[in-house]
Amino acid sequence: LRLHAIPELFVPHNYPQLPCQHTGFWCWDDPCWQEWSPPLRLKRLLERKPAPLALAFSSQPVVDPVAVVCRHLEVAERLGTTLIVVKGWAFGCQELPTALTENSNLYVVERMPFSWLFPHLHTVFIHGGMGTLAQALRVGCRVVIEPYGNDQFLNARLALEQGLALAVHPHRFDPSEVANAVNLLKHP
Repeated sequence: LRLHAIPELFVPHNYPQLPCQHTGFWCWDDPCWQEWSPPLRLKRLLERKPAPLALAFSSQPVVDPVAVVCRHLEVAERLGTTLIVVKGWAFGCQELPTALTENSNLYVVERMPFSWLFPHLHTVFIHGGMGTLAQALRVGCRVVIEPYGNDQFLNARLALEQGLALAVHPHRFDPSEVANAVNLLKHP
């Protein structure tokens, strides 16, 4: 017996069908987050209106994560809100420049529980991995997918086709256009 932890709507019609049972998403919550509570500064950011945006790098390494953060920060500033960045694997040993770390519209954290964060957001930018996408959809968070590789392209296409997310080419990311599109997003 083969189990696929995705819902039927995430299986493309032209995809070779394997003998398996589609179970829907499995959203695992790490027990280490059970006693977690947000820092005071994060709580205050989440009380602001409009709600913040977030950029979750997750397991996606990128060539220039600082440039990616800057583009997303510009989107947040155009929308009059803040940006929360969950660094994930993207930065390695690289640090953000002081000008960014001192920006009051930016909050950077190494990691945090997405199941807690996503319900508090206006929109989350992800790269389209199935786990992060599932967490966002599970709590009804607006999603913008920027696929860089692997299954992210297929996940972005299927989410876009189902009206569950917006997809943006990460190398053609225009903050003005993305801000206009995010402004039009509705809850899934």
